Amino acid sequence: METQQEYEARERRLLTAKLAECVNAPLADRKAAQAEWRKALVEAPDLIAERVGWLIEGCYGFGAYLRAQESLKSRGNRVAQLALLLAPLDFQCPQGMARGAFLTLTEEQRERVTALIALEIEGVSRVGAVCFPALPPSLCLRLPVKPRAS
Repeated sequence: METQQEYEARERRLLTAKLAECVNAPLADRKAAQAEWRKALVEAPDLIAERVGWLIEGCYGFGAYLRAQESLKSRGNRVAQLALLLAPLDFQCPQGMARGAFLTLTEEQRERVTALIALEIEGVSRVGAVCFPALPPSLCLRLPVKPRAS
């Protein structure tokens, strides 16, 4: 029986393999994925924000959940970190190409996407989340979090 540490390490390896798979895909596939990512950023930024919420809740697997939690605890740009983690998981768009697509947006479009993702992060942070990876993301349960005693 595997320990918790072994389980977490395995899930992290699976996430790393998924990210590498996107980077190593044929160029035509990567460009198509980048175009889909950019289209979603422009036409459906609310969808991107919702999916970032799913990512934080663990609906893309435990390895992605762990990486998302690390991003939330970091001092860096959480919005960018989570969006760039979502791109390969949901759109099969490599992270570098996802960043490139984001940089082609107008300033207004960038601000809108960033604001929606930040709101989603804030909303999910206020409410605890439980997701069972075998279920579709629409069936994730949001449960209230009890404040920790100081």
